[in-house]
Amino acid sequence: MRREKGLRSIRDDEERVQGYLRFTTVGIQFVVVFGAFLGLGYWLDAKWKTSPYLILAGTLIGGTAAFYTLYREVFGKTRGRKR
Repeated sequence: MRREKGLRSIRDDEERVQGYLRFTTVGIQFVVVFGAFLGLGYWLDAKWKTSPYLILAGTLIGGTAAFYTLYREVFGKTRGRKR
């Protein structure tokens, strides 16, 4: 009996850690996607001397794409689950 309780708590801990890792991954994805578009806009502004227009476009596109990936990751996986 005592052994089962210990195994159950280990499984609970593993599930909790997987949940934390999932949301950590979402945060990293958000920063990478946003930063990539921001960096692309900055680089294109420097190359074509169109400052600040392409960095603003990169910020808007990157923000939209980053929030889309965040939304899809957080809410897309919970739709199939029963609450």
